[in-house]
Amino acid sequence: MEKIRLICVGRIKDSALESLSEEYIKRICGFLPFSVTELKEPKGNRDNAEDQSVSEQFNRQINAKDYLVTLDIFGKKMTSEQLSSWLSTHFSHNRNSLVFAIGGASGLPSSLIQKSSFSLSFSDMTFPHDLFRIIFLEQLYRALTIIHHHPYHK
Repeated sequence: MEKIRLICVGRIKDSALESLSEEYIKRICGFLPFSVTELKEPKGNRDNAEDQSVSEQFNRQINAKDYLVTLDIFGKKMTSEQLSSWLSTHFSHNRNSLVFAIGGASGLPSSLIQKSSFSLSFSDMTFPHDLFRIIFLEQLYRALTIIHHHPYHK
């Protein structure tokens, strides 16, 4: 069965964004099983993507059979339609869980990026962590509505 997981560093701190996140998660779950795992942010220096505790937390959450997609500024850029097509193709050829990873303020550990099966970029711009999570959830929901010919995308 098609299943998607999102693993991200940190929690959404703004209550309005948390509410919006919950709404998109509910909508996504209307199409397929979806879950979000929030990892603890490292204490002290938040500007260190290579923090060992973050790498260890990610590694505990990712199974060897998972198809890992890192969300990274240097990844491949896609339109909403291309993301939808990519998801559809992925699930028609791969039964393993699809796992997306969002780093903290300093990004993702390089070891995780190297381990990923695919790297996806939403923009050359930098977004606040909380807001980017909402952007990701909205685009995932949009891609699923395109696959299922739902009018949301129009």
